[in-house]
Amino acid sequence: MYRDELGKFSDPKVDAMVMQDLSDSITGFSDAQFLLPAKAETIESPASILHGVTPITAAGLTIDNFRSDLRKLRGQFIAGNVSLTGCYYIMSETMASFMSDLIDALGNPVYRGMDAPVGEKTLKGLPVVESESAGSIIALIKPSEILLADNGGIDLSISSEATLDYNDGTDDVSLNLWQQNMVAVRAERYIRWKKRHALAAAWIDYSGQTLQ
Repeated sequence: MYRDELGKFSDPKVDAMVMQDLSDSITGFSDAQFLLPAKAETIESPASILHGVTPITAAGLTIDNFRSDLRKLRGQFIAGNVSLTGCYYIMSETMASFMSDLIDALGNPVYRGMDAPVGEKTLKGLPVVESESAGSIIALIKPSEILLADNGGIDLSISSEATLDYNDGTDDVSLNLWQQNMVAVRAERYIRWKKRHALAAAWIDYSGQTLQ
């Protein structure tokens, strides 16, 4: 919400900045909800693909630890007769950077595919998606085992005549935009997902570890 005169005279245009900020915020929120293990399903929103999935607790951050934990992660899919074909790793850029720096006794990169640019990284032959929304986890997902309904974008609406009803933390407030010479922007995204297979996703929990 902003003053009408600000929208008319600002440079760069404040309406474009507000809409971009709202779009970025919604995208970030959706990413976080998709991966947040504690997120349960409600009428308004889907459960995280990791909700109800027992994590592998990371043994540590050494090369041997990564090798063992990643083997366990892949092993869950294999044991459940779910092919790794079409699977993706999801991790934060922080974690990806840490793994790309791991070297063996001869100074060679342990995970050569992790040295590639963002969007091109691979780990043990599988593509890596980097998102800070992943936080302290490494997830392995199979998109073909996740049902998705998405309208394909974010709906943005602008009004200078609506009346907004909200609570300011103390009282219920009713604000008429036209009377106050103000403009409000509404952003909505219609998206829902649901796993069609229990082994659509698995994850390693690194919350007990500290990346140096």
